[in-house]
Amino acid sequence: MISADVPSGPISLAGIQQINGDLIANQAVKLTELSAPALGSVSGTIKFTSLTTMSSLQFPNLSQVGAISWTTLNALQQLTFTTGLTKAKSVFITDTALTTLDGINLATVDSFEITNNAYLREIDTQVGNISQALIINNNGPNLKLTFPNLIWAFNMTVRNVSSLSIPSLKVVNSTFGVYGSYMESVIAPNLTKVGGDVAFVADSSLTNISMPLLETIGGGLLIANNTKLLDITGFNSLKSTAGAISISGNFTKYVYPSRLAI
Repeated sequence: MISADVPSGPISLAGIQQINGDLIANQAVKLTELSAPALGSVSGTIKFTSLTTMSSLQFPNLSQVGAISWTTLNALQQLTFTTGLTKAKSVFITDTALTTLDGINLATVDSFEITNNAYLREIDTQVGNISQALIINNNGPNLKLTFPNLIWAFNMTVRNVSSLSIPSLKVVNSTFGVYGSYMESVIAPNLTKVGGDVAFVADSSLTNISMPLLETIGGGLLIANNTKLLDITGFNSLKSTAGAISISGNFTKYVYPSRLAI
């Protein structure tokens, strides 16, 4: 554990290849750089809290961890994860100066929560399965989300983003929600089922929603306060919703399949 009484400057964990347990740095406000050139795995959590001057994090050989939990790393702008982190059960990153998450490229993850990173411009990951929650909230206003291989997610909540690419997504087991975002289109060409609510709320640039294969919604459908959205014709396979349908706006095209009771 690295704590507040460390000397000012960089720390190198040279020679350490594996940590059986957690790697914790808490309120080490004098720490400016942390490196572990040989570290390949951490079985527990990499937990960093209130490292307000750490601008460099260099783990070039790190490929797997139990979890990531980073809170208030105000000076951290870039990761040096050269090999690439491919295995983690959960990722929680909030209040950093990161512009991308390059180097975090997971195949599967239980929870992926990225919030309040004001400079974040891009998240591009190959993750195929998110078994608990995908939450992207209040990051940089031009944030682009790219999930080319994501097939299944338990929950998907997206706020304040400029684009969302989910070409492979087939099932969301709980809620699918897009709130307060700046993207023009939400296209989910292979999505067939959402187990909870589907919501598009206060998306100021949204002009197009396309979910052509979506057949069932296990909750309600809410579309509201999307000032540029004039066309509601992107649900042409929808057969049933278990909850209420609430749609408001000045639409010029508003078409549902006849088999859907509204």
